[in-house]
Amino acid sequence: MAETARAFTSTSRRSGKVVGILPAMDMYNSPEERKEYRAPTGYPNPYTEIVIRTHLPYVGERGNVFASRNHIIVLSADFIFALPGSYGTQSEIELALEYGKPLVIVSPEGEWEEFSTRTVMVNSIKEAVNQFRKWLGNT
Repeated sequence: MAETARAFTSTSRRSGKVVGILPAMDMYNSPEERKEYRAPTGYPNPYTEIVIRTHLPYVGERGNVFASRNHIIVLSADFIFALPGSYGTQSEIELALEYGKPLVIVSPEGEWEEFSTRTVMVNSIKEAVNQFRKWLGNT
């Protein structure tokens, strides 16, 4: 995500900001534990312009469980755009489908073939942008 954020912030005439929804390092269940709150190392990346800290620690393979920030990421978006990734991306794809969010998956190597019958699959970012424009009526 850091590279995506870097590319976006380096774009001239861009519209929007880079928003980072951060996980917590751990479960902070008591007031005393909350005094030690921190995000995991590397969060936020240096290109994040708006930081939203959460108390939700689960990421990766646990990205679609109740205590994951991925629910906030998906629910806050109008459209979901998934690039090749790993467990965290997979959980965001699954949540987008569960919440009924418009979803385009870029899967040039067939990385997300398991989702091909349930969403729009494309081979390039250019095709994904064209799909979003079609949804927005900006063809």
